[in-house]
Amino acid sequence: SGTGASATSATLAASFTDSGSLALGQSGVTYSLSVQNVGSGPLSGMTTVTETFPATLTLTSLSGTGWTCTLSLAQCTRSDALGASIGYPAVTAIVNVSGNAPQNVTASAIVIYTSGSSAASYTATDSEIISPLLQSVAFGGLNNVTAGTAPFSIGATSSSGLQISFNSTTPAVCTVSGTTVTIMGVGTCSITGSQAGNANFPAASPVTQNFTVSAAWQIITFATLNNVSGTAGPIFAYATASSGLPVSLASTTTGVCTISSALVTLVAAGACSITASQPGNSTYAAAAPVTQTFTVTVSSQTIAFDAIQIGI
Repeated sequence: SGTGASATSATLAASFTDSGSLALGQSGVTYSLSVQNVGSGPLSGMTTVTETFPATLTLTSLSGTGWTCTLSLAQCTRSDALGASIGYPAVTAIVNVSGNAPQNVTASAIVIYTSGSSAASYTATDSEIISPLLQSVAFGGLNNVTAGTAPFSIGATSSSGLQISFNSTTPAVCTVSGTTVTIMGVGTCSITGSQAGNANFPAASPVTQNFTVSAAWQIITFATLNNVSGTAGPIFAYATASSGLPVSLASTTTGVCTISSALVTLVAAGACSITASQPGNSTYAAAAPVTQTFTVTVSSQTIAFDAIQIGI
């Protein structure tokens, strides 16, 4: 703020302040100029206020109750009397801060009071440090998936408009390349979205999203085995898993039948039970076993007995 004496023995005081901290790219910053008569007598001349802002602060509005303001000139005037120890209503200036403003900026206001041939000038300044605009990351939750899910894309945004980078902190479960997530195994996948900032924006606080990767289900298809007679040769048993993993076949009735390499060998009459199983792996859960049972019957036989010849 500045003060000066006029020939009328009246004295003005000018104060020029901003609304608070300034940030790069910020809009609607308010500057307020107050003019007060701190002298012992009244003022009855012309008061002219001219405000000056650096090129990186763009003046968008200039107003004040009782003031006549011209935005293009950054100037306001009034000529009504101002009594001792009284102030005029403030002049309010609204500015926008450019994205490339320097760290330190100074704005100023010159108040000129004229009365007849006498004039007095008062200057007030306001210096401010411009801080970078803060930014935040918006990264929504991710759905749970099953192992074997095809690679999929994810997305996130920053309030600054700068690009988000992704990183997996659980590479044994999932990896990220660009915006593509690839499932590697079962467990909890943790992906972090971050934005490192630039000359105008500081780094944003990273955001992490977790989701669960469950083992995929699989089922066994095992064809029915027909009943056979004990004289039948080895029988072929065939079973598959929906996962494509190999299926194991085992006999639970080895006294009736055995199996090796999908060939069932009949041992005796009775019920033969063959069970197909698939234990799973890092991607697939174990399948529910499937058992097929068939009957091995005794083959009927006849005896051929030639007629006995009795000698005469």
